[in-house]
Amino acid sequence: MIVELCPPDSETAPRHWVRHDQAFAMMLRPGSIEWGEKRSALKRFSYAPCDLALCHRHQGEWVGLMNVQHLQLGEPEKSPRPVLDADAAPLEAAEGLLRSQREMR
Repeated sequence: MIVELCPPDSETAPRHWVRHDQAFAMMLRPGSIEWGEKRSALKRFSYAPCDLALCHRHQGEWVGLMNVQHLQLGEPEKSPRPVLDADAAPLEAAEGLLRSQREMR
């Protein structure tokens, strides 16, 4: 799982976002985000602390002003789940996990 702290964004121009992982956001403070399927049809959504928003995988959305601090929690599309040999030394097992994490990036 990937956890990101996202501060309020100073960018105001609408931009197209496509997430390739399944994620959701938990709002940390009151604020709002402009979302929409079309650049010309953004809607403003107001959030309170602890509100949740689901970010759909592989679905493009337009995002305008985002003035709410939030945590994004995502599950990578190809989440590493290395198979560890029960007889492997702990150091070898740790190296395998680190290698898997690097390959994911």
